[in-house]
Amino acid sequence: MLNSSWLIYGASGYTAGLIIEAALKRGHQPILAGRSLDTVLPIATQHQLSYKIFSCQGEHAAHAITQQLDQVAVVLNCAGPFEDTADTLQQACIKAGCHYLDITGEMAVLAQSLTLHDAAREHGVAIISGIGFDVVPTDILASEARRLAPDADALELAFAGADRKTAEQAGGISPGTSKTMLRMMPEGGKLRRNAEITTVALAEIAKFVQFADKRRFCMTIPWGDLVTAYHSAGFDNIAVYTEVSPQQAKWMKRLTPVVKLFKFSSLQRLFDRMIDKYVSGPDQAAMDSACMQLSAEASKQGQCQLRLFAECDEGYAFTAKSALYFVESLLAQKIMPGAYTPSQAIEPSEIIEMLDIQLTVQNIQEGTHEN
Repeated sequence: MLNSSWLIYGASGYTAGLIIEAALKRGHQPILAGRSLDTVLPIATQHQLSYKIFSCQGEHAAHAITQQLDQVAVVLNCAGPFEDTADTLQQACIKAGCHYLDITGEMAVLAQSLTLHDAAREHGVAIISGIGFDVVPTDILASEARRLAPDADALELAFAGADRKTAEQAGGISPGTSKTMLRMMPEGGKLRRNAEITTVALAEIAKFVQFADKRRFCMTIPWGDLVTAYHSAGFDNIAVYTEVSPQQAKWMKRLTPVVKLFKFSSLQRLFDRMIDKYVSGPDQAAMDSACMQLSAEASKQGQCQLRLFAECDEGYAFTAKSALYFVESLLAQKIMPGAYTPSQAIEPSEIIEMLDIQLTVQNIQEGTHEN
């Protein structure tokens, strides 16, 4: 690989800020990049880091960006919604011969990334989308579920933000996540059934899901594992749940008739401005006091074979740690060229150890637990 220089695109975003702080503590000097000098320059000046300004929009954007990536080993894309940035940056990275990472959970982006395997391998680069909380811990659970239940034909994944002391629901979302969620809402809920992704109404499927500590009320969401768990673990039937209150689920159902309005670009721009003004993401105290709990259930013909429970850092804190881990793995040339899900790129056992994912296996048939 060329050298140890790497670049963060979308450097002015909430999650990028966490990654920059973590990178500086580990002695990195990442190049900061984005489309606006007004937002990138103050951050670069504050941390005494070099910067680049370029946009992912326009017919010739990929070609122009390629010129900006000379002597860059890794691009970490933190600029969501990623449907607006990922494809252009990926094409530029392939042409420039540098690795590409992003922290998306958007299904369309994850699916598109995996189609680039041959092109990435031919040019000697790795393309890995979803290297944050979306979707590293859940991809690990899917991979482990397949390893431990090789005959299972269905997988249910669930996650919840929880206060470390009380186990009550906790957490917040960043501006970028908020914008992505609004764009996804008109598409409804998603499931994978018989290998095909199907659409269901928002909050149509809601139930209590067993976690390590208690049962939590959850609803299905269009999470990235509907793509990644299919590719990394070979499950043809996948559902992903997140904790909500029963009242929240009811409101989501009531919104179903109007969410299609969110497709209009004028409304998207209005909501984007409101999000930028009023949404800031969780502060350090909120991240320190929270964790993420995860659950996976593998079944065959409707009969549960095993459950896996996991716990990791709060989602944004985990994303910062995970993103830096994948950057360092690429700089150390530990990942082969090609396009991968996180659990395909790096051995799951190593990810579990390095990112401090606490994993427990419950064998339903034998009634045993294993840490």
